[in-house]
Order: sequence, then C-alpha cells, then structure tokens
Amino acid sequence: MPRVRLLPFLLVAGGHASKDIAGDGPGSWKRSFEEAGYEVDLNLLGMGENPRVVEVFLEHTRRAAEGFRRSG
Repeated sequence: MPRVRLLPFLLVAGGHASKDIAGDGPGSWKRSFEEAGYEVDLNLLGMGENPRVVEVFLEHTRRAAEGFRRSG
C-alpha cells in the first residue's frame, strides 16, 4: 500500500490540524488519502516546535528590527 505523510505547514498545529488534516470526518486530508488507498502517517507538530524553524524565524525578526532602527 502506498504511504503518505501529513505534516501541517502551520506555526502551531491546533484544532485545525487535528480536525481538518488528521480527523476522521468527511473532507479531512487523512480520510481523503485513506479513501484513495493510501496509508497515512501523521506528524502533527507545528513548525514552531521545530528548533531550526524557530532559529530562522528569530534571525529574520532580528534583521527586521535592525532595519527599523536604521531607518527610524
């Protein structure tokens, strides 16, 4: 059986990820893939829980703040 891994492209994976991506209700991504014959592997961690993503986000924030200080 072919497999698909679902990873929410969200900073925080809350209710939307649980219901619309990983839920068993009609229209969820998980259910749609299962009905199409795929085995579904879920990783419901938000990007904000990934230390590398947080590092990049903070670096971009620092650069933006420096730009505001120089222009202000």
